[in-house]
Amino acid sequence: MNGEGQAEKSAAGSEATSIPKPPTDRLAGRTQSGDQETPIEWLARRLATAAGALAAVYAFAYILGYRYLSEYFQTLGAPWAIDLYGPSAIAQTPSQFAVIVCAIGITVVTYLDDFAGGKYRQSLSPLAIAGGFLAVHFVIKWFFKSYQSYWWIGAGIFSGLAIFWTIATFTSDVVSKRGRNQATGIMLTLMALTAFLGAPLVAQVKADSVKTNGASGLAVVKTSADDKGKPWRLIRATPDGKLIVARSTSQQALEFRILDATGPMSILRAED
Repeated sequence: MNGEGQAEKSAAGSEATSIPKPPTDRLAGRTQSGDQETPIEWLARRLATAAGALAAVYAFAYILGYRYLSEYFQTLGAPWAIDLYGPSAIAQTPSQFAVIVCAIGITVVTYLDDFAGGKYRQSLSPLAIAGGFLAVHFVIKWFFKSYQSYWWIGAGIFSGLAIFWTIATFTSDVVSKRGRNQATGIMLTLMALTAFLGAPLVAQVKADSVKTNGASGLAVVKTSADDKGKPWRLIRATPDGKLIVARSTSQQALEFRILDATGPMSILRAED
């Protein structure tokens, strides 16, 4: 009897396991209620998610561009110039600093496992090399004024490597303590905050350099009706075909003018 019962059980089990599963569509999924969604519903849900992400990126790009441009023109002494730019033009004007921060953040998050076990002290080596490059640069600048020094480029590269390794090590520590998903969210938040706070600082430094040099490092704009005096320098072009130009009136002041780019003019390379 026991043998017959075991045989019946094994036969029933084999029949249960041999029942084919209903076919499923790879594009289809299940909703929160458990109902199977159609491929059209799946695609609509993905498109809605992508649209929401793009809207968030566009909004952040606009805020970042507005902070950058408004600080740049404010420092130059032309706060009214921000009104010449529309929302789309502002959103397409992120600073180089923001791009670098985003690139570093995305690289660290993508290759997170490669930085596991890193130590903060390992960033001291490129930082010391950067200090050496910077010291040589200032020595040349002070004692050999006629010589153009490019040692600051090496200092910038090794400083960037030190910063990058520090960020990667910090991210690896966060992953080990809070998990990969939460660490990704923390890094993206810090990346956005750094870009948001750093963009106006970069704009201010750039505008201060333009004011200090009397805009001499910018391209020269010449029109057929040029008046006598110092040349006009190109500050920035506007989306509607206007050129914002300026020239120095004193050591720390600029005179501005708006030119129509469709008129006869020539734009020459920067000259002192």
